[in-house]
Amino acid sequence: MTLKCKVIQSTRADLKVVLADTRSLFFRYINGMTTKQHIVAFLLAFAVLSVGASSSLAAAACPDRNRPAVSNADTRWRASLLCMTNHQRTVHHLHTLKLSKQLASGAQKYAAQMVSQHFFAHQSPAGVQLESRIRATGYLRGMNLWGVGENIYATGMPTQTPAQAMAAWMSSPHHQENILDPSWREFGAGIVRSMPSTPQGWTMTQWFAIRQR
Repeated sequence: MTLKCKVIQSTRADLKVVLADTRSLFFRYINGMTTKQHIVAFLLAFAVLSVGASSSLAAAACPDRNRPAVSNADTRWRASLLCMTNHQRTVHHLHTLKLSKQLASGAQKYAAQMVSQHFFAHQSPAGVQLESRIRATGYLRGMNLWGVGENIYATGMPTQTPAQAMAAWMSSPHHQENILDPSWREFGAGIVRSMPSTPQGWTMTQWFAIRQR
């Protein structure tokens, strides 16, 4: 799994930024903002990366951070991942995220879909992208301003803890950008046993979002 891209788009101004490297994969889509708002949000997302943080201190307060996942949709694993996400945001002086059952359900379904259909991407083989997947949960119904983001991760390791998953995402600047984006307000995660390409390992998703009527 060696592709990473980022897309920021607005329906009211032409702005698209695509960043790519060869390590992993993430996606962000912001809708309903002006170009100026996009640029401000984009710069803030990078600015927070310069604030010092202690990963060990952030992880210390999270239950089950070193407990391996034991099943698909492991509730304790997903709760600990949210805890660790919020501690990373706290030590970077950002507000914490709330769990959204709609986002959690959608993220879990997408992790399962990638495994069952043997692909690893932000777009499904049928061409369905993140916005459409989140709309299908009802999360964006009636919203005029919204933004959504996604990190995905697959590993062949036989065991996977929330601490390992967070370390992998935080070691990638662009995945870290999604985790530390000051725009987000809500969160959901999914985990499925097996990689898309092999029965071994695990596949994980993080969904981030903001919405406003």
